[in-house]
Amino acid sequence: MSTRIDGVNVTVLDKLNVFTTVYVGGQELVLSDLEPIDGSDNYTQLGELAITGRLFLNGVEVFGTGAAIPSDFRGTKLKNVNITEILAINGQVVFTDESYIQKRVRFNSGDPDYLTQAGNLGIAAPVTGFTFSAWIERADTTGAQYITLFVDTDSGGSIFQVSITGAPNALLVAVRDTSLTTVALVNAGTLVDGVIYHILISYNQANGLQVYLNDASLGTDAGTGAAVELDVIDIISLFATNAGTATFNGCAGDVWFDDSYFDLTVEANRRLFIDASGDPVDLGNTGENPTGSDPLLFFGGFQEPSDWNAGTNLGTGGDFTATGSVVLCDL
Repeated sequence: MSTRIDGVNVTVLDKLNVFTTVYVGGQELVLSDLEPIDGSDNYTQLGELAITGRLFLNGVEVFGTGAAIPSDFRGTKLKNVNITEILAINGQVVFTDESYIQKRVRFNSGDPDYLTQAGNLGIAAPVTGFTFSAWIERADTTGAQYITLFVDTDSGGSIFQVSITGAPNALLVAVRDTSLTTVALVNAGTLVDGVIYHILISYNQANGLQVYLNDASLGTDAGTGAAVELDVIDIISLFATNAGTATFNGCAGDVWFDDSYFDLTVEANRRLFIDASGDPVDLGNTGENPTGSDPLLFFGGFQEPSDWNAGTNLGTGGDFTATGSVVLCDL
């Protein structure tokens, strides 16, 4: 159903039951003649609705910019709204038929922006395995850029490293022991600007190192079968080295790490972190969904940039210290 208000075409949902008042273009839109869908209770109910920008329902714009809203009817109030596809308000998608909308933040290497913890997430003994997951989008391919680094300063090197090399911009994943001997290594692929990548990594003594990029195997290494001595780590960095160099420039979301192992050759295990369409999945309010309990490290979910800037780790491994200040992703 469509109508015209002040000479402007406005598309209105054809299956809508409104119990109080809807304003469109500053005028009351009367929909009292509409009936519930198929005589059932399966219909959309709006209490009060006032939009200051643009409103899309089911992919159709039903309210455009430029129309006046009465000064005493500011703000949006929705009650019992059922939307089957996409809702965008003021140009921002706030609901989609996808199961989860990831909130990403922008790291600027020029500031620089990164996170560190002077600790080891509370790990008390060598671990037999672990899993790491993160979503990134690069803004440039200038030089090496780090995603995470677990460092033992006594030995002077990293025990776990995820970074992007300079040319050819490969993803480098390394697991080392305290003698800095490589336990397992994958160095492959090319990560270009402007593409959203999901990095999924697992290691255990039996199966070695498995690295997946956007749900496809990037490489494996059977490794030496050694346990990973994460208990000796004394500094962890995210999106830079522990010294604040080789900082990441781009957007990131849902950074997850735990000393739980998933065999990534099993598709069901990958679906805990990425869906079959290549989109993010909801890891839970505190990252608990993959294992059923909170991981050691989780930044993402519904966190605001202010939470990242406060170093608030939603996992159990303690908070981080932020350098710089991230904002919502602008790529």
